[in-house]
Amino acid sequence: MHNISVYASVHNKNGTQIDSIKSNIIPILMPGEVKPFSARPDYAVLKDANYFSCAGFDPNAPPNTLDLGNGKFLTYGLESVAKISNFSYDKSTDSISFIADHYNPLGGIVTFRIPQLNNNQNITIYLDNLGLKDQQITKNGKTIVTNIFIPPNEHTVRISGILNRS
Repeated sequence: MHNISVYASVHNKNGTQIDSIKSNIIPILMPGEVKPFSARPDYAVLKDANYFSCAGFDPNAPPNTLDLGNGKFLTYGLESVAKISNFSYDKSTDSISFIADHYNPLGGIVTFRIPQLNNNQNITIYLDNLGLKDQQITKNGKTIVTNIFIPPNEHTVRISGILNRS
């Protein structure tokens, strides 16, 4: 892997997040290799920093699948430095819903991918039950990719048109 950065939240003794940090770049990391890195909170909160929580990933993890019932599954991709909860598919609205809380205090992107079932498949993104303007959706004939900006704090995301039933 090349040009790796570690992102972490900085917490005070009460568990409140007081900063988000990014490590120095690790230029190359070979399989099984361990390398040191450093990341420091902002000087203004340094004295209150008690612990860090990091977001990690496994490049060898199997694809994500969502059980749709009746022996059917949906393969999907979801990438973000965010807490994702209540992830589910609703057949009646042909939509996937989840709650997202980005770890960056300024908000950030959640990237979501699903297989493109046909050229006419259209998906719509809702944030807190409001349709998003300037939706960032791309299709390449095989995959639909969305980049959804999540503002600070917790928000409900709904993506409709998942199985092309909307």
